[in-house]
Amino acid sequence: MPSRSGAKISTCSPPHIVNASSVDEEPTKDDQSIQLASLRQMVKEGRQCLIVLKARKGFTTDLAGLRQACGANTIPILLTSDKVYSIMTTAQKGQFFLILTYPLLGDEKKSRCWCDLTEVSYGEVGPKLRLLLRHVPAGQCSLVVSEEPLVYFAATLRRQFKIPGVQPDDILRFTNKVSMRLTLSHFRPADSPTVDAVKFCSVLTGRTNTVAQFEQLLLDAGLQYPLVLKPQSSCGSFDVQIVRNRTEMHRWHSEHAQVRKPYIAEQMLVGDQYAAYMLIFESKLQWFHIYRNTRPIVVFVRDRQPLAKLELCQEDEAYAAHCAYLNYLVAAYSPIPDGMFTVEYFQTSDGHFQFLENCIRLPGGPLITLVLLAERTNLEVAHLSGQYNSPAMTKATERVLTAYIRYPTRRGVIANIRQPPTTLSSRVRALWRLQVGQRTEDPVELSGKYVALQLLLFNTNYGQLKADLAKCTDEYEPFELLND
Repeated sequence: MPSRSGAKISTCSPPHIVNASSVDEEPTKDDQSIQLASLRQMVKEGRQCLIVLKARKGFTTDLAGLRQACGANTIPILLTSDKVYSIMTTAQKGQFFLILTYPLLGDEKKSRCWCDLTEVSYGEVGPKLRLLLRHVPAGQCSLVVSEEPLVYFAATLRRQFKIPGVQPDDILRFTNKVSMRLTLSHFRPADSPTVDAVKFCSVLTGRTNTVAQFEQLLLDAGLQYPLVLKPQSSCGSFDVQIVRNRTEMHRWHSEHAQVRKPYIAEQMLVGDQYAAYMLIFESKLQWFHIYRNTRPIVVFVRDRQPLAKLELCQEDEAYAAHCAYLNYLVAAYSPIPDGMFTVEYFQTSDGHFQFLENCIRLPGGPLITLVLLAERTNLEVAHLSGQYNSPAMTKATERVLTAYIRYPTRRGVIANIRQPPTTLSSRVRALWRLQVGQRTEDPVELSGKYVALQLLLFNTNYGQLKADLAKCTDEYEPFELLND
């Protein structure tokens, strides 16, 4: 397994901007022609184009070092919505040779909880991409995304415009929860770690006409209560529900009778839940971290409880077993697109591992900021540039262990904000997402929209880190609501 390490950072020259959102920056048609002609000439000389697609979520870091990480032979180009462009900093813009913007149309402007990622589409992306590919051969391009809702959409664009990379059929083992489980069930190496198969079945809501038919479907799959029902191709833990008995199953069937979407029913997993964040290049691990969830992810949405993650220490007696399991998963899902690869899994009380889900996008939450502060490693840059070059990693001079907590919003108006406890031994960074007087809602998915506070903890002493995490999770309330 690779060691935890940091990445080099540098700056680069300013970009050419095409179709920028502000009038004073927008070049004339002659300017655009000159810029695209310059790009066309560079491509004729053998250079490649890295096209970064953004839709709704801005960049997390200043992207320092992106051009250097791409290499001298690669031209970084940004294709972004006017929404994201409007919040970009000068430093972020400076990392791209060319920026093309597109407008969000109609419902694209609204914040959405995606039940089915195969439905994600942005109408003006295709025309802008077609314009670019008139000047750049598709075979010399790669298309990369960091937002989970764009993963499948990007695969359809690669197929439509004949851009190399992962295609829609290949992407399903990273976006569809049934395909994830089928892929793993077909992988049986001789030296695999101790894993437990998880029973599951596919459910197409609205097609099982009666409760009896639905119940028989679950019985045929060998499922027993409690079980978990969730959309097959959703993100952000949207509409994940635990069904503990027949009464709850009947209620779920009634509520989803008109939804007509593919769902998956699977045995509820019991044990400690983990998330492993890995940086992949040519299907090999370059960097990784393992975190244990102090509570199941579903409690963030269902119970409005804070979600805390504690880094697994290398001295932990189970660390080697976790590393072996990660190698097993990387082999099972290879080839894996270069960049960030995340898996969520459980470890049972008897030490067995149970797979939950995976994804191939930049991790959500504060992990990017956490790693940047602890190790000076910019995972955002590494993910975007990983299409062409292995990330430059240097060994950390000091091991800093980390943990973080995401506190959910609640329905109401913020009356007061409380700062983190001053008695903590760990170094603390508080990233607030609300202010006094703001109206907030109960979470319906695990996303930044429903996060009130992200609390980052850093410590070289593992015992102190765990104690501080417990105090912040169990005793600290970050805000008060006005009384109704």
